[in-house]
Amino acid sequence: NIKIKEIAIKNAFVIPTLVIGFIIFQLLVTPFVIKNKGIIDQYEVPIIHWIMMGLKGNGGYNEEDYRYTFSFPTYDKKKAADIIEIKSRLGSYNANSFIKHLTEKLKFAWTDGTYYAPEKLRRQPVQENVFHQIVLPSGKYANIYKYLPQIMHISMLILILINSYYIFKNKHYQKTDMIIIITMFGLMIFLLLWENRSRYIFTIVPLMIILQVNGIEGLMNYRQRIKEEK
Repeated sequence: NIKIKEIAIKNAFVIPTLVIGFIIFQLLVTPFVIKNKGIIDQYEVPIIHWIMMGLKGNGGYNEEDYRYTFSFPTYDKKKAADIIEIKSRLGSYNANSFIKHLTEKLKFAWTDGTYYAPEKLRRQPVQENVFHQIVLPSGKYANIYKYLPQIMHISMLILILINSYYIFKNKHYQKTDMIIIITMFGLMIFLLLWENRSRYIFTIVPLMIILQVNGIEGLMNYRQRIKEEK
């Protein structure tokens, strides 16, 4: 519904941004691209490898899948083998078991308030300190710590749902809120298809905090209306 001239004026920055990005890419990235076909065939991983990995169990990283893909000598053979395995895994599901699989993936990624940090931090630290004793599952104070991130994360998800409820109930479709909700929903769908783990969610935590704050605001407004009605 916007006139073409208005669109052009509002998006005038897009073309210069793309040109600058292209130049930076050519200067910083292109010179380091591997051009040796043999090396590419040996090390390049087909995109569908991560889809294959996402079809097993909770969809997290799987060492067996990694070794399976790299057991084939070339990119084309890796890709063909992964396609065969994807078909086999899809064929092993019925509607009920596939829904259970997706539910397991959702729980694995979205109920971990630590965002997979303890798993990363426990890997051969140069020197352990008091923070490791707090954060790591085997740490002395882990039982005290572990509830804090879980409570914060679950509370944030609840407040996001409350915010979404008020948005759709009141038809208050503000551009910012809708973009963030669509982004969050898009990541959720992506992780259902892809290799799955909670640390990927960490990238959108700032956006989730915005939605959470709006959820708190919605509750405060509701509380105010209740007071006024009394």
